[in-house]
Parts: sequence; C-alpha cells; structure tokens
Amino acid sequence: YSVADQYLLGSQMMVCPVTVKGAQTREVYLPEGIWFDYYSGKQYEGKQYIQVLTPLDQIPILVKGGAIIPLQEPMQYVGEKSANFLTLEIFPKGESSFTLYDDDGTSLDYQKGIFAQTNFSCKETGGEVQVVMDTPKGPFEVVERSYLLAIRRDSAPELVTSNETALPVTGDLAALKRAPQPAGWHYDAENKVLYVQPGRTNRNRIQVTVK
Repeated sequence: YSVADQYLLGSQMMVCPVTVKGAQTREVYLPEGIWFDYYSGKQYEGKQYIQVLTPLDQIPILVKGGAIIPLQEPMQYVGEKSANFLTLEIFPKGESSFTLYDDDGTSLDYQKGIFAQTNFSCKETGGEVQVVMDTPKGPFEVVERSYLLAIRRDSAPELVTSNETALPVTGDLAALKRAPQPAGWHYDAENKVLYVQPGRTNRNRIQVTVK
C-alpha cells in the first residue's frame, strides 16, 4: 500500500520511474511470482523488495514470468504501416497464453462482432520451451502476418524446430528480421535472448519447440 512510484502497465509489466535526481539505483517491490529484468533477463523471486540499476537511458521495467508481449513497428497514426510483422517477446515460466485482438481500427464494425482474435501460448518444462501461434479466429480478415520470437533464455539451445522441422542457426540476426524468410535462430548471449524466425505466417498454425 505504501508503494506510490511504480505501476503496472497491463497485468505483466512493472514500470519503475526514477524520481530522484542522480540516482544510480532504486528500490522496487515485486508481487508474487517470478519476474524478469526486461533488459538483462535476470530473474527475481516475487514478494520482496529488490535494488535495480538505473542508467540514464533506461527506465527500470520488470516483466512477470509467463508474459507474451507482441511488438509492432512504430506508427504515428492508425494504418500508417501494415501490421504484417510482429515480434513476440516471451518470458517462459510454466504455462501461459496471450490473445491478440484485431479489427479495422477505424469503424464501429467491432460492435457487430467484426473482429478477430489470435491466441499465443507458451509452455515451459525443464529446459524445453514450446510456443504455439494459432491462426486468427473471427470474421475480420487479418493481414497475412509473420512473427519473430524473442525468447528470454539463459543459454543457447541444442535444437529449435518449427512445425517439427529443424531450423538452422545463423549469426545474421538482421536477416531473421526480414520476415518470413530465411527461417532460423540466433542466440544473443550478452542479452540472453533467443531469436527464432519460424519461416511461416499466420495462414497456418505454428509450433516452435526449443530444446
């Protein structure tokens, strides 16, 4: 009840602004659960206070374990660019899911049920992570869309598959972002992020397995 200078953005991101001039660290309270430092991937147990670093170019952000956060290209107004490519930032912990909502963004047709929903799920068991991207459901026609997965992980995987097809490892992360090809994966050891380009679009159900 006494915490007044941090807030939840949605249900799974804790934002902790720095309000003291020149501060190099700040105290953060974490509710129950496992929390990831958004920038470093470091994990913390909840129900405790922690000290986090506060460099000038970063606002401390903690993300709850299990979160699936979709990102798209920045837009200055609705419809400036096609939302045909999404990055899914995934923080595996147990079983979790996220439902993405789409409509035309301009009319009131959504009130008539003209929208679509796409379900993403993640299951983490031991060292294995399975991510499923379902096809959109609903009368609204979603643009053909491809995905780049950014999975927080402490070490490089031994095997990554997309719909049971083994994906090649690549050192060219920029190439993976040119969706949907070439398919493959890249592990960023410094930031502890596994990037996976499944090589498929939302026209089909996609299952990515990391071992």
